[in-house]
Amino acid sequence: MKRILDAAARGAALAVSLLMAAPLAAEEASDPIESANRAVFDGNLFIDRHVLKPVAGGYRETLPGGMQRGISNMLNNLREPSIAINDLLQGNPARSLATLWRFGVNSTVGALGIFDVAADYGFERHHADFGQTLGVWGLGTGPYLTLPLLGPSNLRDAAGTVVNMALNPLPLGPAAPAVTVGQAMDQRIQASDALEQMERSSVDFYASLRSAYLQQRQALVADGKTPGSFAAVPAAPVLDLDETPPEVSATELKVVVPGLPMPVATQAAKPAPEPDLALVLNPVPPQDSR
Repeated sequence: MKRILDAAARGAALAVSLLMAAPLAAEEASDPIESANRAVFDGNLFIDRHVLKPVAGGYRETLPGGMQRGISNMLNNLREPSIAINDLLQGNPARSLATLWRFGVNSTVGALGIFDVAADYGFERHHADFGQTLGVWGLGTGPYLTLPLLGPSNLRDAAGTVVNMALNPLPLGPAAPAVTVGQAMDQRIQASDALEQMERSSVDFYASLRSAYLQQRQALVADGKTPGSFAAVPAAPVLDLDETPPEVSATELKVVVPGLPMPVATQAAKPAPEPDLALVLNPVPPQDSR
């Protein structure tokens, strides 16, 4: 708890620093250092084409789709505590509670998040980060930035990225760098098709990516300002033990062995006397006539 409070305090300090830079906080695509951003963008593109893209391609071709989804689900599950904290900071306690429910169910029943069991009950995954939280609080984006390796950002979201790392309450320890790299690679893999299509169809890939990023972040902030409703989420089904069980009609028992002909029908199972319901799996063999 102390760690979370300290992280929140550092986030508040960063928010104050950004508020002092309010003249730079414009919601439009402010890119005063475009030449420097383009230079970083070209470096990122070189690394992406020669390192990240081949690794992502090999990953997608080597691992089965089900295993890829499981790894992606597990990495996303590790983000849930940070998302729940940001939901709360944005004034959405219902959404925060739903996120914590997702994390608890998927971390246990879902085998550490490999299976997204919570989604089957209507608790869909959503995204929340501290950059979005600052936007919900009314802070402007500031100038557009292209960060080395991290890609598109802005002054507000860059500060939020630092706080997001501190807001993660999970005791990952030495595994934290590996998890961070894995999450970054997973994001790159998930965005592979969209990025390739954007690059092929864009006259200016840098400008197209900048525009798409700013629109996506603007929509995310608008979503954070919308109060969530825990009651609107469907609850898990409840088994009513007082409900009358359905009638079961067993007429014949067949055993199929691969490679052998279909067996003939065995003797019909006799219904058990009311009110009990019995299923005879091992019928008594007939008595020897001798």
